Amino acid sequence: MYGKGSRERFSSLAVAVALVVTAATANAQDRRVFDWSGQVDSNIEIRVSGNAYVTTRISSKTPAPRGSASLVNVPRSDGELTLRTIEGHGDVEVIQQPQSENEYTAVIQIRPTDGTPAEFHIAAYWQGVAAGELAATYEEPTPSRPVVERERVIDRTALIWSGDVDSELEIIIRPGGISYNIIRGQAPRAVQSGLREGPWPAAQLFVNQIQGRGESSIVEQPSAANGYTARFRVRDPQPGFGHYVFMAIWQ
Repeated sequence: MYGKGSRERFSSLAVAVALVVTAATANAQDRRVFDWSGQVDSNIEIRVSGNAYVTTRISSKTPAPRGSASLVNVPRSDGELTLRTIEGHGDVEVIQQPQSENEYTAVIQIRPTDGTPAEFHIAAYWQGVAAGELAATYEEPTPSRPVVERERVIDRTALIWSGDVDSELEIIIRPGGISYNIIRGQAPRAVQSGLREGPWPAAQLFVNQIQGRGESSIVEQPSAANGYTARFRVRDPQPGFGHYVFMAIWQ
């Protein structure tokens, strides 16, 4: 659905790279699937789905530090994440494991010691779950099963978006990129988005809203007839800005 130019525009948030060798300190069956670094000056959450992530502050409307991810590749199957803090002083923990009930979204929380700004570097390792038992089920790409095909099977996350919305906002996704139509209120702020290429013809999107006091919905599905344009609508019913986090999932 989305071309090369679109992927390049959002490479800072939607990073698709090959798996790296597991660190010596991790279990030999675990896979390193997420690697993030950045300065943290207050408690933050990092939501990771497939090969996209967003960072949000906890109990604050100020923009969160984006940080930098050199690896984002969480499988779309039940599993367990464990964390390793390579750099940073404070508490780092997984508060939500990826499961089918949450669209395989992991939530990592970072709390710097005494709220003192600090540089953090964290790595997350994944191990699959089968029949209630941990099992390394994540398959390496092979010549007969290349990376693109593997991603289409395990990850149907098309978009993960966060930002502050005042009144009503339309988010428009086209092969050439992303744009906004302010229906009512002020321009959105503190926006972060991760975008990945669509999977196959005739697939449809549905919205999984993670945070927000109003409603996030899709009002136009992408198709050949509209040039593969998807339109999302965020309606905030209260005065001032409301913070929203949602994902668009292929079905």
